[in-house]
Amino acid sequence: METAESHNTLHPAQLRPHKNRPEVVSKQRARMQRGRTPAPRYLKREQCPSPVLPRDVRQPLFLDAVLIMAGGSYPVNIHNLSLRGLGGICSVSPPIATRVAIILPVAGSVDASIQWAVGQRFGARLVRRLDCLEQILAQSPR
Repeated sequence: METAESHNTLHPAQLRPHKNRPEVVSKQRARMQRGRTPAPRYLKREQCPSPVLPRDVRQPLFLDAVLIMAGGSYPVNIHNLSLRGLGGICSVSPPIATRVAIILPVAGSVDASIQWAVGQRFGARLVRRLDCLEQILAQSPR
């Protein structure tokens, strides 16, 4: 027998017919209409925790680097850089969600994960925050 507590978390979209007993759904709906199951509460947009972190300020620049992944190493032109990510162009299209190492001047090798790739363009999220961003920007042309 089902308890009243199990029905308190039901949402109308969660009501699915039981494969052998389709009348279960109608009983659940009847309980909701009689008030035994409270109506679902919805949070306002500003109350919902955001799963996406706010973007860091991107700095436009032209920087030559090297991308190292399982298939080898490839020259890369970095076009924008922030504390937690970068965007660039590579001769090959790196697969999404691939862990790579990018050798940057001043910073050396930084670990990253490919977030998106369209043709030869790609975006990567750095595993660790880039602390020497100011030195890299000072040495690169814009």
